[in-house]
Amino acid sequence: MDLLSIDSLSDETIAGILDRGELYFTGNRGRRANGRLHGRVIFNVFYENSTRTAMSFATAAHRLGASAIALSVERSSVMKGETLEDTARTLNAMRPDALVIRHVYIERRMVPLNIYLRDATPQQVEHAVVEYGNAIKDLVSANIFPGDMLWKNFGVTRHGKVVFYDYDEIEYMTDCNFRKVPEPHNEEEAMSGEVWYRVGPKDVFPETFEPFLLGNAAIRDVFMRHHADLLDAAFWQGHKERILAGYVHDVFPYEAQRRFEHRRRQGSATPAASAPEPVSR
Repeated sequence: MDLLSIDSLSDETIAGILDRGELYFTGNRGRRANGRLHGRVIFNVFYENSTRTAMSFATAAHRLGASAIALSVERSSVMKGETLEDTARTLNAMRPDALVIRHVYIERRMVPLNIYLRDATPQQVEHAVVEYGNAIKDLVSANIFPGDMLWKNFGVTRHGKVVFYDYDEIEYMTDCNFRKVPEPHNEEEAMSGEVWYRVGPKDVFPETFEPFLLGNAAIRDVFMRHHADLLDAAFWQGHKERILAGYVHDVFPYEAQRRFEHRRRQGSATPAASAPEPVSR
C-alpha cells in the first residue's frame, strides 16, 4: 500500500488510525514495547531537516519491534544529483517492509540557505542575506511570524530568490507580543545564565535572535547593514499595530529591476511617436 495523502482514506479508516494511535501513545508513555512489527525493516528518508518527526518515527519503529534504518541524505547520491525517483527505486530494490519519505517537492529546486552560504562568494553572501531579510519582511507584511528563523529553514532558488519553507512554528503577527529584554535590576540578574524576567506564552524577544543567526562575521556585517531592524522589538510591534489598524502592506514577488513598472519607466525615456491627426469625414 502506498500512502501519499490522507485524501485517499475514508473517514472510518482515519478514525481507526487515530483510535489505534491513542493505544500506542499510552504504551509509549509507559515505555512498553510491542512486537507487532518484529523482524520488519523500515527505511526512513528525510529530505527535510527534522528532529521531532525523525526521532518519533524511529522511536515508534523500535517500540513496535522493527529495525529502523535512516538514510543521511547529505551523504547520499542525492548530493550528486540523484533524483527522488532513482533514490526510491534503489532503496526499494533492497526490499524493505516500509519506506518512509519526508520530502517537500519544491526542495529539489532550492539549496538550503545554510549550505548555500557555506560555499558562497562574498557577492553571493551579500545577495542571499539581503534576500533572507526581505523574505522575513514579506512574511511580516502578510501577518506571519516565521517562528524559527534559522538559515536552514530557508532555501535559495535557481534564480537566487530566498524562500521560507518550514512552517512548523509560524504564528500570526497579531497573536504575538514583541518585547525588548528588560534591563537587569542587579549584577546577579545581569550575570545569570537563566532567563530571570517573566516570559508569556506568546512573548517574542527579537534581540535574542542575534546569537543564533549572526555567528559568522561576514554574514553579520551584511545583515546589520541591511536588516538590523529585525533585531528590534519596535520593528515587529510597529508592524503588528499597523496590521491591527487595518493597514494592508504591499508584497512584491520580484525585485524592483524585474518589475514591469521598472520597464515602463525605462520605456518612457524614449519619446513616443506622435499620433496621427484624425481624418475629417
